[in-house]
Amino acid sequence: MDNCGFGKLSAELRNQIYDYVLPENDEIEVYSADPSEPPEDEPPEDYQPPITQVCREMRAETLPMFYGRNQFVLPLTTEDDDETHWHELLEDSIDKAEAWLECNPGGLSLLKSPLIISAEFEGDVLTKKWYDHKRPWMRLKKALRANGYSKKMYFLTIRADYWSLLDRNSGSLPRDERREDRKVNKAFREMGLECKVTVVGP
Repeated sequence: MDNCGFGKLSAELRNQIYDYVLPENDEIEVYSADPSEPPEDEPPEDYQPPITQVCREMRAETLPMFYGRNQFVLPLTTEDDDETHWHELLEDSIDKAEAWLECNPGGLSLLKSPLIISAEFEGDVLTKKWYDHKRPWMRLKKALRANGYSKKMYFLTIRADYWSLLDRNSGSLPRDERREDRKVNKAFREMGLECKVTVVGP
């Protein structure tokens, strides 16, 4: 970069130029949430702006800005247009999450804000019990720990659609929502994961 005109500009002026082309205060998914795209078809750097891939020197200057001023999301897909079972889709999403975490270990992370891990579910599927219902979440917890992500470095948020379960005309609807929230939070705490539950409206 030193051999081109841009490289001869001052660092302050280069940063001003980067400000124009890099996103700021955005919520950015680090890989596609489309379940039809397998992880091997998505290089980990695909979501990074083109300017971060021009050359090694420019990458070193732009990546800290890109990661430092945006919020990044690991989306966990649980539904598609083909009515695939949510558990299968979640397992596929965990594959993508594991690949990204391995390429972006916590100890080398440039993130300034906690990594958001998000998922949405229908009704009571989060608290149903069968032989392997915990497996994808345990895989996620293991991947986070193995790649150096402490609980302060990520934030699990669950959007739960309870409206098929609750009586919307009931005077106790707020209490019923809180009860379902507690069930989901308890299920995740038992797996060693803390989460924030948001009730999805009709």
